[in-house]
Amino acid sequence: MISMRTIDWNNNKNNVVMIDQTLLPADYKIIECATIDSLCEAIKSLRVRGAPALGAAGGFGVALAAFRSKATSMEKLMNDIQNAADTIIATRPTAINLSWGVKRVVGALDDANNIKEVRMFALDEAKAIADEDVEKNMQLGEHGAMLLEDGIPL
Repeated sequence: MISMRTIDWNNNKNNVVMIDQTLLPADYKIIECATIDSLCEAIKSLRVRGAPALGAAGGFGVALAAFRSKATSMEKLMNDIQNAADTIIATRPTAINLSWGVKRVVGALDDANNIKEVRMFALDEAKAIADEDVEKNMQLGEHGAMLLEDGIPL
């Protein structure tokens, strides 16, 4: 069985990978978002959906902006990140978790002292959001499983 998180980070390519949820359950396809525009398209077209996954998408979007920026100064990098953050939030302005994920990762950059740290802090915080989502889903599944009796067809 193929298994991966709904949304994650590809460390080899430094981009966002996700299951295209518009194709489920008939097809299973992984898509890559290497730009903010491609991530925003995935968000708009509901390729990624659900509040927790949108929070992770927002967080990973900030990390993507940090890695894709060509800035050579902290000021320019932070400006690029803020512009990307605004763009990501604007894709689905009523998606509270999307905005929350973006703002959480941007806030985690306050203590970064250089471009390398900005990238590391952004990615670490985005991964933390995704990890928390997985943990909550596992807990939800465990609680739900207790409500089912053995042998009940699903």
